Amino acid sequence: MSEKRRVCVTGAGGFIASWLVKLLLSKGYKVHGTIRDPSIEDNSHLMKLDKATENLQLFIADLFDYNAIKVAISGCEGVFHLASPAFLTGMSNPEIDLIRPALVGTKNVLKACSEANVKRVVVVSSAVAIACNPNWPQDTVLDESRWSDEKFCRETKKKRHMRRRWLGIRVGGVQGFTSARDDGVREVQMEGFKRQREEESWYCLSKTLAEREAFKHAKEHGLDVVTICPSLVFGPLLQSNVNYSSFLLLNFLKGSPELIENYGGGSFVDVRDVANGLLLVYEEPNASGRYICSLNQIQIADLIDMLKNMYPSFNYHNNIPEMNEVNELNID
Repeated sequence: MSEKRRVCVTGAGGFIASWLVKLLLSKGYKVHGTIRDPSIEDNSHLMKLDKATENLQLFIADLFDYNAIKVAISGCEGVFHLASPAFLTGMSNPEIDLIRPALVGTKNVLKACSEANVKRVVVVSSAVAIACNPNWPQDTVLDESRWSDEKFCRETKKKRHMRRRWLGIRVGGVQGFTSARDDGVREVQMEGFKRQREEESWYCLSKTLAEREAFKHAKEHGLDVVTICPSLVFGPLLQSNVNYSSFLLLNFLKGSPELIENYGGGSFVDVRDVANGLLLVYEEPNASGRYICSLNQIQIADLIDMLKNMYPSFNYHNNIPEMNEVNELNID
């Protein structure tokens, strides 16, 4: 895999995917990027990336449109599958709005990869596909052998109930890991966060099911599939829209009491480290299975202190809770 050739990135306009596309272009790759609509403003940043004019080609490809996905992947030796529904807005039916697109999208992408004889597929899963399981003792180390409990995810309706298992962490030493380019972003309401508390378990389920489906397809069809499980991803925005983790940071800066008092803490990772990790497991011939992508855990009070040092002018919330003891990710 040392020779730089053509790869496809699904969901190329997303938070992590945008940084991955930027990295791939800088390394000399020719990139096919799938997006829903190349004309909308959310994707305009992609063609402004260095070397994009000559080495980036965008394809309209919905997750449900197998033929469109097949066209985008055609001619590529590797595929990075990042396109997956998130949970920033409310859902009327999580099974239809979240679970089905995650599963069908993964199946369509992997089927197209098999037919195109792709050498390796790197699937972006999530640490929530590892951590959401109430059955482990408190001191259990959460490594790549652990999986979230699907029944628990399906039946759990409150984020508070899962908070002890939440992942993620250290952002110290990373400059400019949030973007305040758009003042309108600061008008995001806490009502949205309340909805997320109910919907996050569905997100855990969607990532767990999709990742299991990826390995199932790999075993049945002999496809080389590697997955990355990042914790909560922070970092500067290349895209114009606000992703979930940036939404959290903006509300920390605004001093939103409900968010801060209920969040507690967790594990985080910089988006640029995730992009580098994706390229690393793609290029490393011996890479296989799952890889956690995270730093150490941090308490919410320490995160707020970091934000205060970087952005001292904001009105931060004073009632900062201590984080409950959690099972740590094994990131050795």
